[in-house]
Amino acid sequence: MSARSIGRGVCPRCGLEGSVVIKQVGGKDYVYVKHGRTWHYIGPLDKVDLNTILIGYTTTLPLKGSSRVGKAMGGQGKPLSKVIAKVLGVLLIAIGAILVLIPLLFLPVLLPATGYAYVGGSGYLIVNGSDKAYLFSTMSNPITVNVMTMYGTRFKVLVTRISSLPPPLNNTLSTAQITVGRSINITEIKQLLPNFLGDYTNYTATISPGEVLIVWPYEVYEKPALLTFVYRSMPIQAKTRINVINVVITASPLLIIAAVLMYGGYELYRWSRS
Repeated sequence: MSARSIGRGVCPRCGLEGSVVIKQVGGKDYVYVKHGRTWHYIGPLDKVDLNTILIGYTTTLPLKGSSRVGKAMGGQGKPLSKVIAKVLGVLLIAIGAILVLIPLLFLPVLLPATGYAYVGGSGYLIVNGSDKAYLFSTMSNPITVNVMTMYGTRFKVLVTRISSLPPPLNNTLSTAQITVGRSINITEIKQLLPNFLGDYTNYTATISPGEVLIVWPYEVYEKPALLTFVYRSMPIQAKTRINVINVVITASPLLIIAAVLMYGGYELYRWSRS
C-alpha cells in the first residue's frame, strides 16, 4: 500500500479543510482527506471529482496510471471571472484613491492667503478763524496724514500723545479707532499752544497708535479759508479665511464617489480571493 498527498482540499464529509491523499490498495486508487490523525474516506478515485475537493495542489506527482489525479494535479487556475474581478477591484480602489487626492491638490489654493489692507480717505476743512484746531489720531495702526492749504491760511502743528490732552478730550480720542479732521475750540488745549511749531501751508506726518496730530490755522488772511487733507493707514497684514463647511460641501460629491468605488473594489478583490 502506498499513499501520496496531492494537495489541500475541503472534506465532503465534515466540511473542514485537510490534506487530500491518494492511497493505492491492491492496484486501485482511493481518495482520503486527512485531518491531523483523522482520516475520512471519500471514495474510489475513478468515482470522485477531485476538482470539487481540491483548493491547492502540491508538487508531488500523482500515482502512475492515475489520469484523474494527473488532471487534478495539472489543475485549472482561478476562473477567468475571478481574475477579472481581482484586476477590476484593484483598479476601482486606485481610482477612488485618486479622487480622494484631487481635493488635497487644491487645498493650498484654499488655504488662508496673506495680503495687505489699507484704510484711507480725504476731505477738506473750511476755516473761518484761528479759534479752532483740527485733530487726526489713531488707536489701531499708524496713519500718514497730509494737510495742505488751498487758500487763505497758514497753520502750525503739534504731534503729541493722546494721553497728554486734557479730559474729556483724551478719553474721547482713546475710544475711537481713527479720528480725522475733528474740530475743537482752541481754548480746550490752550496749555499746549506754546508747543506748536512751524508756519506751514503743506505738512505731512506719520502718527503711531496713541498719538494725535493737531493742526492749528493760527493765521487766516482770507475768509473762508480752505484746508484739504489726505490720510492713509500703513500696510496692515491681513489673512483671508476659508469656510471649512463650504469646502467640505463642495468636495463631498467627489468623496462619496471615491468611497463607493473603493468599497466596491475592495469587495471585488475579496471575492476574487475566496
